[in-house]
Amino acid sequence: LDVPGDCAFVGCDGLMLGELMDPPLTTLHVDKRQVGRAAVEQIAALVQGRGPLAERVIVPRLVVRGSA
Repeated sequence: LDVPGDCAFVGCDGLMLGELMDPPLTTLHVDKRQVGRAAVEQIAALVQGRGPLAERVIVPRLVVRGSA
């Protein structure tokens, strides 16, 4: 099969390794710093007895490369 002619692939981890593939892998990039910050804030709130914080949505960014 030919990629992306016959089929297309999209990763969902945002790893830079996708750039090294042939063709380069299209991916959803998630800002890991935002995820880490949200996790630390949630843990701090729980430890301080404030209960869980409101839901936070971290929107991924589509990085289009050669596989889509």
